[in-house]
Amino acid sequence: MRRRAEIQAIADTLGGLPVWGCLPGSPAHRAGIGYGDILLEVNGVRTDGVQAYQRACEADVDRERRVRLMRDGREIALTLALDPPIAQRPPEAIEAALRHVAASGMLTPPECDADADSRFEA
Repeated sequence: MRRRAEIQAIADTLGGLPVWGCLPGSPAHRAGIGYGDILLEVNGVRTDGVQAYQRACEADVDRERRVRLMRDGREIALTLALDPPIAQRPPEAIEAALRHVAASGMLTPPECDADADSRFEA
């Protein structure tokens, strides 16, 4: 498995956004997006950073999100079926997702985790 620094360097070169992980059961997870993918475009908008990604997601149409990403040197286009708005989801689903995020360490910035790369070594 590639190290975070290598993935970040590739993303920087391509002008994309690295994917460090997805919540289990999320639209991205269901579409097969995961660690090491590099998000190039969402809804026709380049995603060279988090702000660009957020702006691009505002253009979701009909509960779908079109993405273009790079995986293992291949460009892939996917259409994600989006979940209902959070206000329409059962409370237990929201609670389970929050527990997963907290337990996974996804809320810890990479610079705070000196051993982040070693966790992903094969």
